Amino acid sequence: MYIADLHCDTMLDIVRNQDCHLKKSNSHIDCEKLKKGEYVLQNFAIFTNLGKNEANFNFASNMIDKYYSELEANKDVISPVFSYADIENNMNSGKVSAVLTIEEGAVCEGSIEKLKLLYDRGVRMMTFTWNYKNCLGSPNSLEDEKAVVNLDSGLTEKGFEILNEMEKLGIVPDVSHLSDKGFFDVAAESSKPFVASHSNAREICPHPRNLTDEMIKIIGERNGIIGLNYCNSFLSKNYTLGKGIDIEYFIPHIKHIINKGGENCLGLGTDFDGIDNPPVQIPDASRQQELFLLLRKNGFKDTLIEKICYKNVLNFYKEVLK
Repeated sequence: MYIADLHCDTMLDIVRNQDCHLKKSNSHIDCEKLKKGEYVLQNFAIFTNLGKNEANFNFASNMIDKYYSELEANKDVISPVFSYADIENNMNSGKVSAVLTIEEGAVCEGSIEKLKLLYDRGVRMMTFTWNYKNCLGSPNSLEDEKAVVNLDSGLTEKGFEILNEMEKLGIVPDVSHLSDKGFFDVAAESSKPFVASHSNAREICPHPRNLTDEMIKIIGERNGIIGLNYCNSFLSKNYTLGKGIDIEYFIPHIKHIINKGGENCLGLGTDFDGIDNPPVQIPDASRQQELFLLLRKNGFKDTLIEKICYKNVLNFYKEVLK
């Protein structure tokens, strides 16, 4: 079963560790693991930490340089995507498609010109925030190490401006990490489909990073997509710190999201290399076929499994990547 994943933080591992490379590493994702896991597409996030003063255009640009050098070094296995035609060409060539994204919209520094430069360099999706308030908006933030729902602060005036320019350029708005208020700001202001690249169902697990039923419904109605996050604390409030959770916890989230948003709105957004303890049965990308077996065991038809594992993501990109 093919796999398409809307979110990973692997580039941060590569940038911070000179011995870490995309070809083979101890990270959750590398080229060998992608091939073994039968991946056809992987989004690679350029993650920057505003709390460490990394969230600026120059820092992100250096990470993008590294991204392209790693792709060039492994061009027999993986190739960058700028349009949907690139995805089709890569599949025909047996290569994994790499989609460049931004996690922390502060890297554009509120500048339309810098946003355009990021697009020119291949960025096709961007979150407005990570875990800190920035010039674009506010997250459901961390306070005393606890996530708190933010119903009052959403997009700033600059955030609305950047959102409108993203849609003109062809950068998909990503509402993962954005506050509840910010989510509804994006839903009201945007005209094209948008995503929550790595978020689960709040009704199943009451973490503020997860989506309410109303949010799920809106994304489904707008032909957007939600990426199932493999993070323990987003899957169950009953997880054990430091231990990977059982993948059976995926099932109620999958059923709930499909029930509220439709079977075309759900994909995968693993958050590999951004989470400490992946599920026990899927410790890295090489073991993704365990998901196929899990879904079959739980009575899902192969046509729906294909949608969840890769087809919904590819169909979404067919619509938004021109």
